[in-house]
Amino acid sequence: MDHRLGLHIYRVSLIVLENGRIINLEGPGEYIIGRLSQNTTRGDRDDSERAATEIDLSLFQAYETGVSRRHASLTIKSESVLLTDLDSTNGTRLNGNVIPAMTPQELRHEDIVTLGKLKIQILIIPT
Repeated sequence: MDHRLGLHIYRVSLIVLENGRIINLEGPGEYIIGRLSQNTTRGDRDDSERAATEIDLSLFQAYETGVSRRHASLTIKSESVLLTDLDSTNGTRLNGNVIPAMTPQELRHEDIVTLGKLKIQILIIPT
């Protein structure tokens, strides 16, 4: 069975397994997954920190579960979705297997990604 996604990925969704919350991503591009610093509150965010974390997992106990500020990148291309650990402190797992830092891994629909101890399921909706 061919697991390649074809040529037109329109949407990728992340499901935080702890609480079922869904984060929808639109369109191709690179998304940095991480958190703001432990002591930062909503009103305290500066522009440099906000720009560095496009998918902010702070609301999902990211600090407590070991998610780095710039933990991983998710790259959506027309033919694939790639996950890269950005040399995070607590590592990244794909379906339970540790992935090496700075080495892109192709994702498939319903894969489980663990950032530190925070588990997220990836939904890839092709056209």
